[in-house]
Amino acid sequence: MDRYPRSDSIVQGRTGLQTYMAQVYGWMTVGLLLTAFIACLQRILRQ
Repeated sequence: MDRYPRSDSIVQGRTGLQTYMAQVYGWMTVGLLLTAFIACLQRILRQ
């Protein structure tokens, strides 16, 4: 019976970090997509 409150507290502690990391990875993917898109546009415009 002792395991449940401890696991709940651990899960609650992780959710904040998980949401933060999800936002960080989301912005990283957006940046990568924008960079790839701009690189493709530059290649097309150079031709």
